[in-house]
Amino acid sequence: MGIFFSTETKSPQDEKSTSVAVQPKQTEVKDYKILLLGAGDSGKSTIARQTRYIYLNGYTDDEAKDSFHDSCQHNILLCIQLLCRNLEKYGLKPAEDIQKDVDYYKNINPYELPLENSLVPVITAIWKDPAVQQLYSIHRNEIQLPDVAKYCLENVDRIASDSYVPSKQDILNCLQRTTSTKESEFIVDSAKLNLFDFGGKRKERRQWFQHFEGTKAVVFCAALSDYNITLIEDQAINRLEDTIQLWKEVLVNPAFKHVPIFLLLTKQDIFREKLGRDPLEKYFSDYTGGDDFQKGVEHIRNLFFRETPKGLLVVAHVCTATSTENIKTVFDSIRKSIVNINNQRAARLSTGSTSSSSTSAAPASPVTNATTNTPIAQPQQ
Repeated sequence: MGIFFSTETKSPQDEKSTSVAVQPKQTEVKDYKILLLGAGDSGKSTIARQTRYIYLNGYTDDEAKDSFHDSCQHNILLCIQLLCRNLEKYGLKPAEDIQKDVDYYKNINPYELPLENSLVPVITAIWKDPAVQQLYSIHRNEIQLPDVAKYCLENVDRIASDSYVPSKQDILNCLQRTTSTKESEFIVDSAKLNLFDFGGKRKERRQWFQHFEGTKAVVFCAALSDYNITLIEDQAINRLEDTIQLWKEVLVNPAFKHVPIFLLLTKQDIFREKLGRDPLEKYFSDYTGGDDFQKGVEHIRNLFFRETPKGLLVVAHVCTATSTENIKTVFDSIRKSIVNINNQRAARLSTGSTSSSSTSAAPASPVTNATTNTPIAQPQQ
């Protein structure tokens, strides 16, 4: 995403993954096309990778190396570059013995400089410097530092090793800019799910519309933690407000008139941590819930619900994309809902029902439980 994503490494395994059906051959398998939409850095691609771990066999060592090795190393160099570049901006001075190293890393190309093992002591010294830690603690949002910076820099010795093979957590935390449409395919309980992941940056969104036909469900990702961050492309625009505008533009498309929409409010862990140090009411003047996590989630959820066209079925889940257990719970619920809703619609059509809205299949509970991921149904309008 933006300047802090490495160029995507494409491989045949990345472009399309297939699984072995878990049902007998004679069982009819139904196809369900699912679009994974949302702004950049909203957790879309992480969720797509999670489905591969949950429903398939994850990544082999060769696949992990081919697809993520270079990106994980680029992430480290990019994070250290951003930190070094912004010290002076905030009047912070590093220790004298690393000043030359800081000056050097300001001007590197993080996508061309190899992350060799010999660089680890210097990168570690920069990261642990008090001035750098102060910059990270107070100003990381302003300098557009990736959420995974701490994870990357605290694992630099392992990631820089000559024998490095990306681990599952490395893959889930790896930042890559999605520049091509990526399809994952898996079969569970006689349902073949085809999940399409698209690039989320503004210039890449125009590619989405050619894939809308035949969609059975939309999973739209929105990062709760974006409330205090601006777009890299336009720093006058708040990221969360941009995501809400994107939500509006997507849902007015006629292709989704009878399609269930699942709103995934991601990065709940980062959002919870941010609330105490950067009040939500600073960015949304009508919010009065203070640093109460539940009230903050409800406020942001309702910002999306207010912009939802009447008659659509929308169910919201709160999640952390890097947690496999969390995403399995959420995606299993989504998968079952997609099958049930589409089966009910098919049954109505076969009986000649004139009902055209899928909202009748909406879960009844209007209450959210962000901790246990109880789904939230949009209030009937």
